[in-house]
Amino acid sequence: MPQRTGAIPKSLLDFYIKVIADNFDQFVEIDTFKYESIKFWRRTESEGFYAVFDSLDNNKLLYFVNYNTVKIINTKSVRQTLVHNVDKTHPRTAGLAKHIVINILLPRFGVIASDIEQSMDGERLWVYLIDFSIDVNKVIYLVSVNSKKVTKLSSSQDNTLILRSAWSENESSKDLVFVISNEKVPEFERLV
Repeated sequence: MPQRTGAIPKSLLDFYIKVIADNFDQFVEIDTFKYESIKFWRRTESEGFYAVFDSLDNNKLLYFVNYNTVKIINTKSVRQTLVHNVDKTHPRTAGLAKHIVINILLPRFGVIASDIEQSMDGERLWVYLIDFSIDVNKVIYLVSVNSKKVTKLSSSQDNTLILRSAWSENESSKDLVFVISNEKVPEFERLV
């Protein structure tokens, strides 16, 4: 993970926005955030969207999270691959990514993983998620996907040092992912 990425290409955002708009009727309301409803659509067996539409403005798309399922060292987890705030001026979308990951994805799937690349906003989100998860006794791992080396994070102090090295530009950080789990993952525990 820990590689930085630039802005998401507009063509990819436009593609996802069109896919969501074309399939609006497929979305099912599952939760609320502030005054908006969060809707879910499972596009394929391993990929889906969580989206927020403005019910007061012709169901205008405000925000979406794209996720897919992945295997990391024989452990199925979910990975948020794209978070996009379509209307940054809308006052009710602040904090939505955190809400979706903590209150929807983690309880539903039990294990979530970061992506290989993160934007600056993605880094901030994962720093928050890791700190929050430590505070509520979740299990956090830093996994080298290629070497299968696993480090368990146990305190915010460890977290700060590891995050700095994980998001560096050196070669050793190019295959790292963070994994947050509701409980210990046996496949990872054997490698700690």
